[in-house]
Amino acid sequence: MMVAIIYFILKTLVIVVP
Repeated sequence: MMVAIIYFILKTLVIVVP
């Protein structure tokens, strides 16, 4: 689902840029 992809990207951004 789109939501899952967006959520995954957001979590990745948080990990990359805390």
